[in-house]
Amino acid sequence: MIFLTLGTTSYPFKRLLGGVDQALISLKSKEILFAQIGVNDYHFRYPHVREFREIPFGRMINLIMSSRVVVAHGGFGTALLCLSYSKHKPVLVPRIKKLGEHVDDHQVFLVDYLAEKKLAKGILPQDNFIEKLVDFLKYPQAVISMKSDRQKLIEKLCDYTNKLSVN
Repeated sequence: MIFLTLGTTSYPFKRLLGGVDQALISLKSKEILFAQIGVNDYHFRYPHVREFREIPFGRMINLIMSSRVVVAHGGFGTALLCLSYSKHKPVLVPRIKKLGEHVDDHQVFLVDYLAEKKLAKGILPQDNFIEKLVDFLKYPQAVISMKSDRQKLIEKLCDYTNKLSVN
């Protein structure tokens, strides 16, 4: 199972929906995609989709824990949940201001940071979006195996964002 989450912001993110749709079709996958699509109106061509506008918090954690791959927007809260509960490194795609996907490019910085630290698989604006997405869907990578390491990571990320908000 694949879990796709776009969060609850009021900005559209059809680029990610279309990319996942295209990638799964090109892979000829039959895997179920649970898609939390938020405010977006999108008609999937991929036939094995269960889509939801919103998902209760507990159900979201369950989907993250039971998914083979999690593909998500680059929001901080979602990234932390994925790092805390996912079996594999999450595939994070930042929303981009110039595409009308958010008010600024803070998600680009977070996704770049997590990818640089090898904590997540990031697809940044300069990357070949579909090619990377197909590769990440085919070959998910395991996360840090030690719970204490994950906790240290979460604390570091919280410290990092606190520093950003102070500056």
